[in-house]
Amino acid sequence: MRMRSPAAGGRDLREFSFEEEAPGQEVRAVERRVLLETLASKLPPGTISFSSKLKSIAEQGPDGTLLELEDGRQILSKIVIGCDGVNSPIARWMGFSEPRYVGHMAFRGLAEYADGQPFEPKVNYIYGRGVRAGFVPVSPTKVYWFICFNRQDPGPKITDPVALKSEALELVRGWPSDLLAVMRSTPEGAVVRTPLVDRAWFPHQSFESVLLDLDFGVSQSESFPLSFGLHLAFLT
Repeated sequence: MRMRSPAAGGRDLREFSFEEEAPGQEVRAVERRVLLETLASKLPPGTISFSSKLKSIAEQGPDGTLLELEDGRQILSKIVIGCDGVNSPIARWMGFSEPRYVGHMAFRGLAEYADGQPFEPKVNYIYGRGVRAGFVPVSPTKVYWFICFNRQDPGPKITDPVALKSEALELVRGWPSDLLAVMRSTPEGAVVRTPLVDRAWFPHQSFESVLLDLDFGVSQSESFPLSFGLHLAFLT
């Protein structure tokens, strides 16, 4: 891992190896699409129902939990794992508070290098005043990057991909050239901007057959370069 200042030269603050600091530990970036396709390919056909939005949920005592989907299907499950995003209907049903904006926004992008990306398999962090960024290779031809910055409110939603990329580049104007090169190598459609949110922990209720994964509203500096790709799961 390499940590730098945002000056044009990118003065090193610290550089270390995970193997030296914590033998046996590593950071490995994986494109979410590839991870999901790989996991899905190992399961029997029909195991996964894609685009199956949850309409309602009700506990059925010792029989488990009954889920009704928007397409009318009903599933009686012994265990429900609610890994269904920051706006989780499972969390709402369990009594959790709505997610709250924490004063940070994040840009994320996936750069593409058709002839191969030039970087070592190393996590790169760059720390500025109220802005931090980073990038890490995820494959021989792709590099993931992020920018996390302070903002009093999320502001209006921007849907123009060219405007999104321009705003991200403006935030780090004059920063190290390798970060800027990664960002410029990113297709406009592969850049997103999202508000970072948080929510209070467990409500004072007990659920025997429902488990909620709340690791969604975390900042890019805490979760980098993770991508949370597992969603609502029914174990019948």
